[in-house]
Amino acid sequence: MKNKRLSFLVCVSVLALGGAGLVAGCTTVGPALKSPAAQFTQAQGVSATRIEVVNASNAAAYGNDVSSTFPTPLDVALRSYVDKRLVAAGTEGTFIFSIEEARVTREDVQSDNKYARKLNVDNRDRYSALIRLKLMRENPTAPGAAHTELRVQRTWTIADNLSIAEREREQNAFVEQLLRDVDAAVVNGINNTLQIGANAANAIGGGSSYSGGGYEPAPAMGAQPVPQVEASPF
Repeated sequence: MKNKRLSFLVCVSVLALGGAGLVAGCTTVGPALKSPAAQFTQAQGVSATRIEVVNASNAAAYGNDVSSTFPTPLDVALRSYVDKRLVAAGTEGTFIFSIEEARVTREDVQSDNKYARKLNVDNRDRYSALIRLKLMRENPTAPGAAHTELRVQRTWTIADNLSIAEREREQNAFVEQLLRDVDAAVVNGINNTLQIGANAANAIGGGSSYSGGGYEPAPAMGAQPVPQVEASPF
């Protein structure tokens, strides 16, 4: 069947010493995860001749940041988003997509059931993401740069008893939703706040350039859809 989902069990058998017998542990392995940015299939044109992605976020400054443990770290997902979604379609100027902050924190959440708490079961991990972006259009024929700042926040809760593969699917789904939040803010910022939207059919091509970070592009069941999006010119 075309839509038949393929999965298999990788089982590791451990022979316990002392006559305890054979103990088998199994981990579910599912299909490979898609890049969170793969969901974007239509281009948003920007009135500029080139697009530059700048990674100004310093993950090392946040000791509690866990985004690097995700299948696709946030800054990598954001770079892929720009590559998939935005195209230069103008006659002058540079559009700068600056990642000012991109981090995820994790909090242990115990079960609401007191009996489950005593047994240390039904616990969850609550992930909270914060993304700050600065969008700028530099024009060589005019002084200064039009710019705006965007802030996106979202939380996502994952059961802590999931397999590694299930947890990665949840984390990937979290980043996919974050990118949808980002996209809504970015498109509004380009078309309405900065008013530099352009017809994607006039795209110049060549892709975007990237500076900072040093990452390579990288190719996750219950969500709490509580996005907080702020946009303010400065």
